[in-house]
Amino acid sequence: MNNIRIALALTLLMVSYGLQAKKNCSSYETKLNNIQSKQRQGYSASQGVKLAKQERAAYSRWWDCKRGKLKKATKKAKGDKKGLKRQFKQKSLITLTAVKPLTNNVRIKAKYQGAKQQAWLDFYQPLAICKSPKKLSTFAKCLKDEQRQQLLFEQQ
Repeated sequence: MNNIRIALALTLLMVSYGLQAKKNCSSYETKLNNIQSKQRQGYSASQGVKLAKQERAAYSRWWDCKRGKLKKATKKAKGDKKGLKRQFKQKSLITLTAVKPLTNNVRIKAKYQGAKQQAWLDFYQPLAICKSPKKLSTFAKCLKDEQRQQLLFEQQ
């Protein structure tokens, strides 16, 4: 009977710790979700690099919190001016390196060249819904139809 009580107490303790950790980490998870939603929207190359860096940092904080390895934040005394000077000195030692911008040179090579390309363009008849697909499933259907027509074209 005592063994059952001990097992029950340990189980409740572990479950309550897990729920408490989940509750404490919800703010980190929210921040991570916000960054990921920004990544799903359009952005420039420099913003993409910045968002990826923010996502890695937010994910590591959230994961450390989930595992219970997040360091507790310590409050500094208001009169701690030496700590502030130390922070500024450390930040001034960091040197930033310039990142090369991405080039916009994109080469698109068609599967067919010359007269065969023109014959393909004359042969291929896309579905009406493929002019502006709104759903991913529609887009996939259009790709399958194009591949099917390509096989027919090559068999001629």
